[in-house]
Amino acid sequence: MIANNYIQCDGTVGHNDRHGVCILDKFCCKGFSVRNLCPDGGICCYGTPDCALDSSTNAIKQSYNPCPLIIPRQQWRARQPNQLIASIPPAEHVFVHHTDDGNTCQSLESCGVRLRSLQSYHQFNKDWPDIAWNFIIGGNGQVYEGVGWNRQGFHTLNWNHNSIGVAFVGNFNDEKPTEKKLPVQDNICMTI
Repeated sequence: MIANNYIQCDGTVGHNDRHGVCILDKFCCKGFSVRNLCPDGGICCYGTPDCALDSSTNAIKQSYNPCPLIIPRQQWRARQPNQLIASIPPAEHVFVHHTDDGNTCQSLESCGVRLRSLQSYHQFNKDWPDIAWNFIIGGNGQVYEGVGWNRQGFHTLNWNHNSIGVAFVGNFNDEKPTEKKLPVQDNICMTI
C-alpha cells in the first residue's frame, strides 16, 4: 500500500524509479496506463490518479474528462450514406490522416461547408458510400462525426474492416497541425 490508499502495481517500476499505482479505470490516469498488473482487473497508472469513489452513490467520479465533444453529422448537415455501411467490431488500429486539400476551417459553419464538400467528393467522385473517415478534426480543434463509431470507413485500403480513421482538415505535408488539434487526436485515440 502506498499514499492515498492506492496499491502499488505488481513488480513494476516506471522510468525515474516511479512506481505505478492500481486504479479502476484508464480514464482516471493522467499519464499512461498498463493492463494486467493489478489484482481484480485494475489498471496500473504511471502518472497521477484522477478519480475518487463517490461514497453516496458508490460510483467513480472523474474530475478530468479526456473525451472530446463530437459534433454529430446532423449538426454539420451531412447527407445520408449512398448505401449501407458495414459495422465493424471494436477497432484494433487507428489511422491518422489529413484531408490533403489545402483548405482548413475555423468554425462550425466553415467546417460544415468543408466536410460537405469532402463528402460530395468521396460519394460522387470516388463512388464511396460516405465521407472516408470516422472522425474529422477541424482547424479550431473541434471533432466532427464522420461515419462514426463501429462503422467501416474508407480511409486505408485493406485496413478499414478493423480500424478507425481520424483526419485533420487541411494539408500537413509541409507544416504541422496546430497545437489545438493534437491533444484532441490523442484523446480520441485514448477513447478507442
